[in-house]
This record gives sequence, C-alpha cells and structure tokens, in this order.
Amino acid sequence: MQGAATEAAGLLYRALMDGQRIDALPGHCRPKTEEQAYAIQQELANLAGPICGWKVGAPTPTGAPRCAPLLAPMMGDGAGDHAAARFTVGAVEGEVAVRLAIDLPPQSEPYSREAVIAAIGTVHAAIEVLDSRYQDWDAVDEMSKLADVQNNGLFILGEGVEYWHSLKLEKLPVTLTANGETVRQADGGNPAGDPLRLLHWLANERAAGGAGLRAGDIITLGSCTGVWYPTPPVEVIATFDGLGSARLHLEAK
Repeated sequence: MQGAATEAAGLLYRALMDGQRIDALPGHCRPKTEEQAYAIQQELANLAGPICGWKVGAPTPTGAPRCAPLLAPMMGDGAGDHAAARFTVGAVEGEVAVRLAIDLPPQSEPYSREAVIAAIGTVHAAIEVLDSRYQDWDAVDEMSKLADVQNNGLFILGEGVEYWHSLKLEKLPVTLTANGETVRQADGGNPAGDPLRLLHWLANERAAGGAGLRAGDIITLGSCTGVWYPTPPVEVIATFDGLGSARLHLEAK
C-alpha cells in the first residue's frame, strides 16, 4: 500500500496547492481501511507539512475516535481576511483546542488520563473551516475523507487560558455569531461528550504509532456548535464561557 499511499497523497497535495479539486482517488489507491487512510495522511504531511498539531473527534461519547494532522498550509490568522472562494465547502465549526506544554513521547505503557491532562499548557477557543480536496465531498466514502485530513480546510486558534481546570469542558457554553447575530448556541455540544477523552486517546494512539505528541502541538477536540454555512462577507466569532473567543473573517472574493 505504500506506493498507493504516496500516489494518493500526491493527488491530494496538488489539489490542496492549486485548488483544482478531484472527483475521487483512483480505485487502486483509494483507502479501504483506517490504516490505509492514515498512511495517506502521513504521506500528505510529508509533502505539505510541517505538522502543527492534530484534530480528533468521535461521533458519540463511546464512539471510536479518528484523527488527522493539522498541516501548516491550513493554519490561519484570526486577525486576517480569508477568501471564501478558496473553499468548496466553507462550513464552520466552533471548537475547543489545547496547546501542549510538554512532550508526550512514545512509551511502553499507555499514558494515564491524569498524565495527559498535566501536559496541557493552555485551553483555547477555536474555529475550523471545513473543506475538501474532492469536488463533491458528499459523493466520496468515509475513508477517502479521513485520508484527506478529515475535511480540514482552515484552522483558527483563538484566545487561550492557562487556568482552566475549574471549567467543565464537556458542558461549556458556546455561542457562534455571524456579523453580530447569534447563529448557534450550545452547552458543551461536542458529540464525543468529554473532549479530554479524545486527547487521552490521541496521546496513546500516536505514541503507539511511534510518533508521540510534542510541546507546542495544538490539538482541537471536535465541534461544539455543529456545522454552519456562512454567507460571506462575514465575521464569525466562537465564544466559550471562560475561554474567550476565536474570530474568522471570510471575504467574498
């Protein structure tokens, strides 16, 4: 599968760089399993990196998580303007993210939840813009989406707090506004339930794969607002009680 993963990653990389979406990955290099999708992710990271962190999510509080790297070309500045035309999807989500203060390298025994939490430096409000390197993301299978860094298009890291431990992240109120109008509100809202469960899983999953996590890595822990489709020009703000906010400026051009 290594040659197939390299070929698939090359196609996704060209779509990422030049904006020319593809209909689908060719059958001979289309991933059929999570292992194959993750292999394509790694090859894509080799082309488009460096890796700045990870996104991880799960469909239910007991559902199996999936992850994807946050790549440098997809990291954005909340103070800048971003052209909506670069996205074929352009949906936004308000998310909670963490920045690690210490490394979590591979080790022989799994990390405890307490050890993973102790590695957190700051917790942040964040916004993710969903996008796809496929022409029609509804038309492709789940493993192809996973290979395409789990539909990440742009990631904005907002304000962060160091003293967050008294906050109940699974119940944290969040408001998503567009040009000052509230479009989504939730208490928690993450389908995975406890977002720190996802971080704990990621630390052990990455360590088991030989990569580990590093100080400075940003890990975003799934949507708290659900998917919302803005109409640019628009300023989207995700505000979490106790964490502050993240801002996204989308221009029509």
